[in-house]
Amino acid sequence: MKHRAGFTLIEIVVVVTIIAIVSTFSVSAWRGQVVKAEFDDAVLTILSVFQGARDYAISGVTVDDNMNSSYTVAFYNTADSFSLDGDVSGLISSYSFDGIAGIDGEDWTAVYSSPYGECVTSTREDISFVVSSLKGGLNKTIVVHNLSGIAEIQ
Repeated sequence: MKHRAGFTLIEIVVVVTIIAIVSTFSVSAWRGQVVKAEFDDAVLTILSVFQGARDYAISGVTVDDNMNSSYTVAFYNTADSFSLDGDVSGLISSYSFDGIAGIDGEDWTAVYSSPYGECVTSTREDISFVVSSLKGGLNKTIVVHNLSGIAEIQ
């Protein structure tokens, strides 16, 4: 009997099948992590908008050569976006999360006043809203505290 070096067709098919099965699970897990990372980024962006408005109010910085006495973070459910505005400079930045996250809740505003960064919400109470991933079952509740203006994940 001759001894041949190499693999049989059946051995190659088995190895390729195992690689295909492992790849399927790996790609699925990787996609889930990408969705989670995009969602977490959107949530952190929302938190940073509130922190940015508070920082602007406390530090008294000028925006577009204008000194603002207050900064407003606004959410309008029809537009599904956030905006940060100065009372003198107007729109500073706008944030939209199309295709990544949706925000449940009514329209509201949070106004941060200089020089101490006090916050007054449009409801005169803490604002609470839910951010939901549009690509998966991820949800986070964000609360913005009236007076302090600090936003946090609940």
